[in-house]
Amino acid sequence: MHIRYIDDDITVIVLSNTESHAEFIADGLSAIALNKSIVLPYLHKEKISTTTPGKYTGKYMMQLTRPPYMADFPVAFAERNGRLFIHSDFTPEIMVKPESEKKFFLLMALISK
Repeated sequence: MHIRYIDDDITVIVLSNTESHAEFIADGLSAIALNKSIVLPYLHKEKISTTTPGKYTGKYMMQLTRPPYMADFPVAFAERNGRLFIHSDFTPEIMVKPESEKKFFLLMALISK
């Protein structure tokens, strides 16, 4: 993984000979070098939500902030059988689970159509 921040004169390179997630390591190192906050990983726990998933259905523009994919792209949230799913034209649907009333996390089990 190679990330270069020209304006800040910072280059981050992470090499791996395994199938590790080098991009996440590079993101963390970039954040440290740029004096930005780091969101540490933690175990997400599903909570029972009193909010209906339908409240969040609709189309949104999602911002990608990691180079080289710094762009906005459309995603849609849809309700199916009382569950919330995220969908884009580029990936299969992924179930989104509630962690609080306003915070959700992705369940990385892909749902085929």
